[in-house]
Amino acid sequence: MSGWAAAGEACLFQCGSPPLLLHWDQPYHGGAAQCAREDPSQVAAAPLCRARRLWRRLVRRLVLFSACLGTAVAACYLAAQRPLIVLFTSDADVAGQLATPVWPAMCLLVLLFAPTMTLTGLIFAAQLFAYMRCLQLLGFGLVFCPALWAATALAPGSLPALWAAKLAFYVWQLAAEAAGVASTY
Repeated sequence: MSGWAAAGEACLFQCGSPPLLLHWDQPYHGGAAQCAREDPSQVAAAPLCRARRLWRRLVRRLVLFSACLGTAVAACYLAAQRPLIVLFTSDADVAGQLATPVWPAMCLLVLLFAPTMTLTGLIFAAQLFAYMRCLQLLGFGLVFCPALWAATALAPGSLPALWAAKLAFYVWQLAAEAAGVASTY
């Protein structure tokens, strides 16, 4: 089994027990030896300590990789702005709106979207479905709708207003998902 698969398996399932995320309230210890030194009764929890370290390492690596990939894709989008706009539409009005601040905002969304979707996958892997549901509902009601209302009030019928609201929603989602994943261990 590869290292990534073993880390994922160790993080989510420990010896047939329920997912480790049910034990989120236990303090983090630095490893098996550290657990045994601090509390001899924690010797049985040594695999849990290792699983926490593996989970945190997996999260860091995946988020870093996705952020790097998102940065690369966003840079490519910025570099190829004209050809990509032509690929999207032949309508001059839409192309004109895309050439405004919408395109850099879309590139910023790509940059935010990559780690956000990675964190979404980790939240689903951790089976935090209720947390994700609440995050989405709160984000829609408290961030996206007010941002869309404010943006369209300032610039009615504009494409940049929609993208500004989407940008606000993804910033919310990234922050809330990062907090959710960080709190799992």
